[in-house]
Amino acid sequence: MSQVAPNPVLPGRAPVASGLTFALLFASAAHADSPLLLLEEVLSRARASAPEVTLAQRAVEEAQATRVGQGVILPTNPRLFGDVRKATAASASPTVGTAFGAEAQIEVSGVATLRLAEADARLEVARRELLAQRRRAMSTAWRAYVEAQVARAQLDEAVELLSVQERVVEASRAR
Repeated sequence: MSQVAPNPVLPGRAPVASGLTFALLFASAAHADSPLLLLEEVLSRARASAPEVTLAQRAVEEAQATRVGQGVILPTNPRLFGDVRKATAASASPTVGTAFGAEAQIEVSGVATLRLAEADARLEVARRELLAQRRRAMSTAWRAYVEAQVARAQLDEAVELLSVQERVVEASRAR
């Protein structure tokens, strides 16, 4: 069975405490070098580039694309056609026969305006969803920012407590 070596920093404590001390010192060194993001910057990043916001923006663009061409009475180009035939050689008179026509889809009775209203409704829903997603992303970013600030304060407090404990250990050794 292996024996646990005594902790030279905190007598009577397991080496885990010195490992924790090292981790706190390492974290505080990393903490000192990390740049602070301002809350406004965090919120603007969330508002602009959160994944759910990007998806909602694409849904708005898709809804805008479905609106194109709606509300048109003549939704497709008319098809014009013609037929010209000469009389055959066996025919007694040298005449030419012609036929011309036009084919077009014309929508009547308000179908075009109803499709336009449906497209506008889809666009409005997509825009409201985008707004909701932006607010959710900002809320999540706000919460993460506050949690990071609390963690930073707790880390500062732990480092301060560690330095106090080290001074106490040094003072007890000096006696």
